[in-house]
Amino acid sequence: GTNFRVLFERAADGYSARPESPTESTLGLPEIGRSYTRQNVADLFHMKYGGQKWQTGCILEGKRLILFVTLRKDDHVAAYQYQDRFLSAERFQWQSQNRTVQNGVVGQSISRHHERGIEVHLFVRREAKTEGRTSPFVYCSALEFQSWEGEKPITVQWRLTHPLPPVLAQKFLESR
Repeated sequence: GTNFRVLFERAADGYSARPESPTESTLGLPEIGRSYTRQNVADLFHMKYGGQKWQTGCILEGKRLILFVTLRKDDHVAAYQYQDRFLSAERFQWQSQNRTVQNGVVGQSISRHHERGIEVHLFVRREAKTEGRTSPFVYCSALEFQSWEGEKPITVQWRLTHPLPPVLAQKFLESR
């Protein structure tokens, strides 16, 4: 069958109704293994979607840092072939943008995210397009900072708070 859901919202003259988006029924935390578009992620976290920042791989807004990672970057120019990869089902290596420094706002939000109360979330896809269409990202886990090295870009080692389920580990670890 069908599963139609409606949200009622208070308005100046009473209430209004609108269809509930697929992500609104799971507001809060994303589900590991579920696919999301960038718009879905913005909706999920009650963030305003749009603009150039949503076309980047690192979005810092409020108390959230969201990493959107495409593992296969064969079609990128050398300067943007960041060395992002799963080292194991529990560890992920990520490289920041080429302008990021350890003492900058993003750098400090990365290394000090726990003490600053910033949640870090990892969304991954193998390739940017599948059969000519934009590929969605798969939510992998919240992350905990482990270590880093370098500047412009910074290479960061993260620990997944929840190890990749076997089906995701097989899919993403083979992309190395």
